[in-house]
This record gives sequence, C-alpha cells and structure tokens, in this order.
Amino acid sequence: MRVSAELKEFAAKEKLEIAASLCEAKTAKEPGRMKFGEMLSLIEQGKADGILSWHPDRLARNPIDGGRIIYMVDTGKIKSLKFPSFWFEDTPQGKFMLNIAFG
Repeated sequence: MRVSAELKEFAAKEKLEIAASLCEAKTAKEPGRMKFGEMLSLIEQGKADGILSWHPDRLARNPIDGGRIIYMVDTGKIKSLKFPSFWFEDTPQGKFMLNIAFG
C-alpha cells in the first residue's frame, strides 16, 4: 500500500528516503504481525535504518513489539524514528516516553 500524503509530505520536509512502504492490516495490540516482522527484518538486513510512522501506537501497542523497537534503537539497528504527530529523542527519557506511547 502507498504512503499517505501526510507521511510523504513529512518525509520530504525532513529529507527522508523511504526504503519500503508497508501497511499492516492487523491491530498493533497483538504481537506476531507479518508486515511488522517484515519491517524489522529489512532493518536487521541493513536495507533500512529508520522507521517513519504516523504515531508510535501505529507501530506497537503491546510490550513485545514495543520492546523490540526500543532494543533495536539501543543496539543502533534503528538510527531514526520519525513521527509527524510525536517527537522522539534517543535518550533514556525519550525511550521511556516512547514506551508509554506504545502502551
């Protein structure tokens, strides 16, 4: 599925390159989503190094998926998390707030 017009505009403004556009139909409340796994796999393979999403709760609303994202930020696999509706900084406080947003 295509990236929404708002995300495209945000990506252009932030000078972000979109490596892949993935749309998950399943709720983020449950772990084990196929597109979510595909997204993390692209990052682990080095084909992407960041995530662009409308809001953190579109990525994860469960502790397993949220923890995976935060772990990948901690280990440097994810270098950038960008949201037009949420501000994230890679600091202990930023990760704490991100964890709350995932909840």
